[in-house]
Amino acid sequence: MAGDDDAELKARLAALSQKLAETGQAPEKSAAEAPLDGSTGRAMSQGMKAMGEFVGAIGVSAVIGWKLDDWLGTAPALLLVFLALGTVAGFWNIYRMSAGPSARGGFGRNGKK
Repeated sequence: MAGDDDAELKARLAALSQKLAETGQAPEKSAAEAPLDGSTGRAMSQGMKAMGEFVGAIGVSAVIGWKLDDWLGTAPALLLVFLALGTVAGFWNIYRMSAGPSARGGFGRNGKK
C-alpha cells in the first residue's frame, strides 16, 4: 500500500516538474550560476557568528544565574532573571552586528564619533 502511494507521488512530481520546465517557470540551477565572489561563504560566516553570539550569551548568563542560585539558595529566581538578561543581551549583540559600525560605537559616515 505504501509503495503504491510513493509511486503515485513520484509520478505526480515528475509530471509537475515537466510542466514547470515547459512553461519556463522552473529555475534551472547549475554550478555555473553559483556566485564566485565568496558571498555565500561570508553570509554563512556571519550567520554562524550571530548564532554563536546568541547561544553564548544565553548559555553564559544561565550558568551565572544557576551558580548564584546555588550559592545564595534562591532556587530558580536568579536563573530565570539571568536567562532573561542573557536573551536580551543575545538579541542586542545580533542587532549591533547587523546595524554596522555606528551601533558599535565606531565612526559614522562623516568620520565623527
